[in-house]
Amino acid sequence: MNEMLRYYFEGVLHPFLVQERYYQFRHKAIDSHELGREEGGNGYFEKGVSFATLILLSWPFMMFEAFYRLFGFHLSEWLIDNFIGDGGLATYFIRAQATMYFQIFIILLKVVCFPILVWIMVKIWEAIITFFHHFLGKDENDLAGISQIVNNTLTSHVFLLIPIFGPVLKWLSMLIQLYGGLRYNLRYSRLQAAIVLLSPVILLVFFIFCGFFFLTFFISKLFLSLFDIL
Repeated sequence: MNEMLRYYFEGVLHPFLVQERYYQFRHKAIDSHELGREEGGNGYFEKGVSFATLILLSWPFMMFEAFYRLFGFHLSEWLIDNFIGDGGLATYFIRAQATMYFQIFIILLKVVCFPILVWIMVKIWEAIITFFHHFLGKDENDLAGISQIVNNTLTSHVFLLIPIFGPVLKWLSMLIQLYGGLRYNLRYSRLQAAIVLLSPVILLVFFIFCGFFFLTFFISKLFLSLFDIL
């Protein structure tokens, strides 16, 4: 357990080093004596910690974030009841309070469904990176490194211990870990790694453009048909 925790925190504090070790273990032959001697520690860098283990280690951080967000809701409700009197400001906070219960439901739902949501995110990123790996003609032997890269991003949940700024730091850390994994585990160039990271945004813009184009085309055809009728 101590070794897994050490790996977990080392993964978030030294993501580039961890990904480099993954690459070295995959491409460098290690004699059985050295491998046996380091099995307790570096064995995790050879095969990585399982997805289920990373979920179990990350889940408490998600619960902690939910706890302080719920505490913030409770505190705001207490302030509304005890310090805000009648008037326009009180009416505004009362209306905001009406949506608070829905937000609480979403927070609790995210905690309960955390493994499923993370699994979906991991599979999406694995599919994206696998597609570009084949498209760029990279080494097929490095396909095993894709799951290592994506799974290691789960260690970023440790930043949820930081109130308010934790979620933002978590997503920034995930992007850094993905970039580090592409560069040091799969040996992508800077440009290739940047394209892979930006591909979801590029696809989103592409689909928005296509939707706008087809909507404009449909509206124009509708107007032309109206003029033909007239």
